[in-house]
Amino acid sequence: MPFIAALGYDIHEPDDIIPEFTADAGVKQNEKVDYAILKNGKPVILVECKSSRTSLRKEHLSQLIRYYAVTDARFAILTNGVEYQFFTDLRKRNVMDETPYMIVDMLDLKEWQVSEICKFAKPLFDGNAIWESVHSKEINQKDMHTITNNITREFETPSRDFVNLLAKGVLGKGRQKKAERERVKRLTKQALDQYLEKYSQATQRVNESSTSPPESGGNEDLSRTSPISPHPNGTPDFSVHKGWDRSDVELKNFFMKLHAHIVAFGKDVKVVAVENYISFKRKRNIADVKLRSRNKELTVYALLDPDSVQLQEGFTRDVRNIGHHSPNNLEITIRNQEDLEKAKPLLQQSYQKSG
Repeated sequence: MPFIAALGYDIHEPDDIIPEFTADAGVKQNEKVDYAILKNGKPVILVECKSSRTSLRKEHLSQLIRYYAVTDARFAILTNGVEYQFFTDLRKRNVMDETPYMIVDMLDLKEWQVSEICKFAKPLFDGNAIWESVHSKEINQKDMHTITNNITREFETPSRDFVNLLAKGVLGKGRQKKAERERVKRLTKQALDQYLEKYSQATQRVNESSTSPPESGGNEDLSRTSPISPHPNGTPDFSVHKGWDRSDVELKNFFMKLHAHIVAFGKDVKVVAVENYISFKRKRNIADVKLRSRNKELTVYALLDPDSVQLQEGFTRDVRNIGHHSPNNLEITIRNQEDLEKAKPLLQQSYQKSG
């Protein structure tokens, strides 16, 4: 119940939650699901609870699966109060998967999981958007697995097509003798091994430099201020940030202006990139920044009390009562250079408070 309440649902309001939920048809008589969370009067999340001493297993899913099929629910949660298993219907519409897409251990809660859980908060809940996000991740993981296997296979035993691609200018035109092809194949394998060794050494040097203290203040190279792997030109590697489209160079450049301004506050500024946002830190977070390619904007969470500033609609917002990933409570939306200039004094104040 505290978990459901923390998401913003009133546990005593029947328009929000129905305990001992019973569907009208299609399930066994006298069978109930422990909780149904509602939106617009319809169940959207089903919750089945077990004792904290119970190890969650597939046989605990039967009621959830049956109720999922006869309601409008898009998500189901099986929990023993410590472990939360999240389910949806990635395999077949309206048929709940038997494998959870996310497992959360409340005794070992990860930051990215907090962000995912916040999507279920009452003010933010959008079932279709969450499902699309989960589905996209599933497809990407499968495709990435296939591509990784292909790369591993090609690096270990280069195929004829791969050798032809990499050995342009070495192999002559027309058919080659088997011995010649084998010679070039061996050279290709040696070249790949050498490249991997050089890459490994370069990565080690970057990791070593990223743990070194900054030598100077101001707008320094991110390799000195961030544990993430920077590009050679010193800009952050946004590949971990799922809200940013790699082709969106304009948004990336705009972020770099924001980055340059914040790191110029002092040499004690650290920059950390994770899956959902990029953080600027001292002892506490100065600002957490989300890159939103779809909206062409930066969302910044500053370490300021919203009551201490004059809020402007469309620019600043109080998010204390809205589920979001950041401990900071003043949301700033930056869409253009004018917004960035207005944000600068607020970020300066946030920097001062973060020490």
